[in-house]
Amino acid sequence: AYDVGALAGHITFILLLLGIPIFLIARSRRGKTLPASVVQMSADGHYWWDGSNWQDATLVAPGHAQRTPDGTYWWDGQTWHPVPRPQ
Repeated sequence: AYDVGALAGHITFILLLLGIPIFLIARSRRGKTLPASVVQMSADGHYWWDGSNWQDATLVAPGHAQRTPDGTYWWDGQTWHPVPRPQ
């Protein structure tokens, strides 16, 4: 006859071996679904910080900002802004 307790123990062990990597992979991917880089905006929302200077959002779009699929708008974390056209 079968030892039901041993069989249940083996099945539990195998499920743990399979479940832990799946859990870790799912957990690590969860953080990666967030939007690209956060853009620091001025209080009035007209300028963004490039790390050393404030840039006019109507003249320059941050290169690292999330864009719409057609590339016409960029996201600052709260608002969509039109991507300025080259002059």
